[in-house]
Amino acid sequence: MTKYVEADTYNWEYQDYLKMKTRSAKAKGHKLEYLVRDLLLSIFEKYGLTEDDIRANIGSETGEDLKFSQKAKDLLPIKIECKSRAQMAIYTYYDQAKKHPGDDLEPLVVVKKNNRKPLVVMDLRYFLEIFDLYLTDEYGE
Repeated sequence: MTKYVEADTYNWEYQDYLKMKTRSAKAKGHKLEYLVRDLLLSIFEKYGLTEDDIRANIGSETGEDLKFSQKAKDLLPIKIECKSRAQMAIYTYYDQAKKHPGDDLEPLVVVKKNNRKPLVVMDLRYFLEIFDLYLTDEYGE
């Protein structure tokens, strides 16, 4: 059985070099894919998901970054695209939301571009915990 990565030990503040080789950039992306896969498995294995149900992209495979089996799709009807970049303006907004009063409240950012649907940005682990609560209610686990 795979040892799951603890999100709390992952260096989320890691700064990358501005000029990165393609191989290094792909490796960085794969590292995030495996982290997300491991978090999903650690939380949702109680619903019977295994490593065979969620796998990271192999090489430059097309489509979403995490491939779900039909069982995983039925349980988690989501598509995941992982982006690991040195700079993203979204983090500025997230940091601003964290500074608002209410230390016991989880920061959440809603972003919207012209002629596009609004999107929500929140901590990955918090999102997965919410989804787990939904499934617990849905499946009575």
